[in-house]
Amino acid sequence: MKSKTQDKKRLNAVGMRICALFAVLAVVFAAFMTTVPHALASETGNPASVKGKTYKIGTDTTFAPFEYRENGKMTGIDRS
Repeated sequence: MKSKTQDKKRLNAVGMRICALFAVLAVVFAAFMTTVPHALASETGNPASVKGKTYKIGTDTTFAPFEYRENGKMTGIDRS
């Protein structure tokens, strides 16, 4: 039969592992949050720099009213 002391030690060890996991996740999350805004900021710029460029954009027309097909043409409120 296990003693109460062994149960407390085991419970304490599990608690410490959970705390360590949350600490690691917090550090990873913080690192991610500091790099993403910087990356997005570097992608924005002068709107005139896209003049004359052609972009191909894919979409899924199964989510009406955003995009859908009507008489073979793509339409919807996201379609401008």
